Amino acid sequence: MWESISRVLTSSNAPIVIAFLLFMGIMAWVMAKKGLFNIHTDAVTIGAADKERKIIRMQLEWVMQHLTGLEANIEKDEKYNHYRGKYVVERIYDYYVDRITQNHITNSTEYIEICQSNIIAIVDSLTEKPEYKTEDFKQMMMDDTKICINKLIQIRKVYK
Repeated sequence: MWESISRVLTSSNAPIVIAFLLFMGIMAWVMAKKGLFNIHTDAVTIGAADKERKIIRMQLEWVMQHLTGLEANIEKDEKYNHYRGKYVVERIYDYYVDRITQNHITNSTEYIEICQSNIIAIVDSLTEKPEYKTEDFKQMMMDDTKICINKLIQIRKVYK
């Protein structure tokens, strides 16, 4: 084997063959980074990771902006604890981060109902005021959860 390798490397065509193989390797790497195809081995994954990171980043940014806006638009009295409100938003955001990073968000009725009940449980466990425990508030949170999930699916479809 080593003899044949030494013969190939010492032949007159060796620089051209090596340059060609190097050029083809670089072109394959560039095409994979552009997303034209994926290379996935045990040691190297090239191609889909950049696109996936962009999708996750866009979803996380949208969720944070949406939740911040939702918290800002909720009617508050003069005794409203802004730090508690921000904490509740962060806990809901953490829930969405788990869903987004696990990358299995669907718009099936069962999945949406589970997410709705989990988010309502987070809000119930972190709030004490009766206005956040009413059926109207819970319905508003359920509707908002459904909107969020559908928007996250839409973001994935747009950037895929």
